[in-house]
Amino acid sequence: MMFEKNMEKLTTDEIENSRRGELSAKIVYNTIIDNNYNLWFICNDDGSSIFHVGLTNTNEGGVIGWSSLQLCLRYVNRRVVKKVLLKAFGSSLILSKMSLFHLRNMLNPFNAGVLGTIIVNPCEDNFFVPIPLTYFPATGKSKEEDLELDLDIDDNEYVNVEYNKETKEYETTDNSDYL
Repeated sequence: MMFEKNMEKLTTDEIENSRRGELSAKIVYNTIIDNNYNLWFICNDDGSSIFHVGLTNTNEGGVIGWSSLQLCLRYVNRRVVKKVLLKAFGSSLILSKMSLFHLRNMLNPFNAGVLGTIIVNPCEDNFFVPIPLTYFPATGKSKEEDLELDLDIDDNEYVNVEYNKETKEYETTDNSDYL
């Protein structure tokens, strides 16, 4: 179940013989639980768009999220990603920490192709952990207090990021106390 940490201890043999990505997925899920179901996302500077990608050879895709701000900052400065972000969002970005429950509440039939799956912690070799937002209940059907979550989007953490033409990197400009 997604709402309980996997505390199973694995032997060395189980780790060495596990399927590719199985151990990584367990670590990511546990980290998400530790982070109170919050991930970092790339947004445009006016907050009207969230960065998403299409998966190769399919009509499917998803919004990309990271379990830490440091992983997100490394991703935005990958050469291929910078080009895409500069073209799509320009030189100013917002890295925002948002609840998966908040995103689930935004899910509807019109945005399900993009928002229905969160692609968590993509890395250089194109490995990532996919999380369907349908794993999470819509909070409108539950009491927020029962979930013990802070879903107030206005209080979410964020970091402003600007593209520096001299260093050719996206760099934080304020709110860097989260680093």
